[in-house]
Amino acid sequence: NELVVGTHGRSVFVADIKPLQALKDFNKPIMTFGTETVRFNESWGKKQFAWSKENIPTVSILYYVGKPVSEVKVEVYDEKNNLVRSLNANGASGFHSLSWDIKINEQASPPAKGKAKPAPVTKTLKHAGKGKYKLKFMSGADSSETSVEIK
Repeated sequence: NELVVGTHGRSVFVADIKPLQALKDFNKPIMTFGTETVRFNESWGKKQFAWSKENIPTVSILYYVGKPVSEVKVEVYDEKNNLVRSLNANGASGFHSLSWDIKINEQASPPAKGKAKPAPVTKTLKHAGKGKYKLKFMSGADSSETSVEIK
């Protein structure tokens, strides 16, 4: 399931063609492909040293758009099927890769007792914890799902 190309300049290129093979009988406007598991790290978003860069995790999700749209909506759900993040992705026809920064919306704290009005909710992002997350790619009325596991 790999395409291997060699050149006279001693270069070799290896491409996974499973996504192409999956499109053989494809008739939907959108299709997502599986991802690898991600290892959780306590130092996500932190610098190890003052001069180093932040440890920013990402996961790439490959998807295919058969019928072009202005944009693809992506919703991230946790294990309890709660919507934890909404994203937008490229809706042009063809293969695309969505780079998710593994961040979710932070849950608002419940209002304190005796308060008449809850405080205004601000959408702050935090890194996702361990667990399985479902990513739902939506193109119009059609959708395709894949999951990402953080161990």
